[in-house]
Amino acid sequence: RSAGGHPHPHGRRRRRGALAHQPVQCYAKIESTARGWRAPQQVARLPTQCESDFVMQRAQSSFGGPRPHVLAARERLEQGRQKLRERHARGASGAKICRELTALYDEILVDFYDRALADFEQSGAPPLASQTALVAHGGYGRSEVAPFSDVDVMLLHTGSVEKRMPDIAQRLIQDLSDVGFSTGLNCHTAVSACQSALADSRVCSSFIESRFVAGNQALVMKFRRQFARRVRRRRRALATELLASRRSERSQYGETVYLLQPNVKRSRGGLRDLQMLRWWGFFYYGAADPETLL
Repeated sequence: RSAGGHPHPHGRRRRRGALAHQPVQCYAKIESTARGWRAPQQVARLPTQCESDFVMQRAQSSFGGPRPHVLAARERLEQGRQKLRERHARGASGAKICRELTALYDEILVDFYDRALADFEQSGAPPLASQTALVAHGGYGRSEVAPFSDVDVMLLHTGSVEKRMPDIAQRLIQDLSDVGFSTGLNCHTAVSACQSALADSRVCSSFIESRFVAGNQALVMKFRRQFARRVRRRRRALATELLASRRSERSQYGETVYLLQPNVKRSRGGLRDLQMLRWWGFFYYGAADPETLL
């Protein structure tokens, strides 16, 4: 069972065990709960890929407590949220607050990313910043984050630094968890990111909303071109799969007119339907932005 006492989503018990000081391996999936780190489970991946998926909840790290820059970031985050709350109360629009909150998140993530790269640079090797990039996706990629939204990011890399990516990813996950973010982080090359998206329409829809945050912007542009080209070839299958997933979601969360408190995101006519228009626009016209589609 999970920390909250609910059955594990995969329908099986997972052995509890601390992971303190044990390095994260490529292809490993890690979960953090209020009870601490749990042992990694191997996830089947292509052997040439470095794809490390981390499913995180807000939890205190078991690595000796947050470092000073994390404590400073936590204070900056709390102060920033409070200021935005006050601005919203004075009449600032929700869309504007979301954009400014996204900018605050970006500042914190870029600081953590730069520190992680600096800690794992190797003498004589090209700078990590030239071979990696930090990419936001999902709602964070759209710059539509609420005060406690998940922060979904991808560490994109060239492949030549694959062996160093697990350590960098672990450092980022640790810092982001300690500052209070609920974070999903995956590590990909451009090729493996495209393969992951084509295998799962939900991953694909999240990557449609990808946005460059830091690092090598040319690497992100290369990924975007490959992604758009390959998605366009599979657009009908992906659109069909995504529509089926949306129908299932509507059924699960109920019809709006029959609910006292509809789910504004997942019920019929909610935010998810607006997002579906963006994704279908990308599938068939190569653009998700409404202004571009019009």
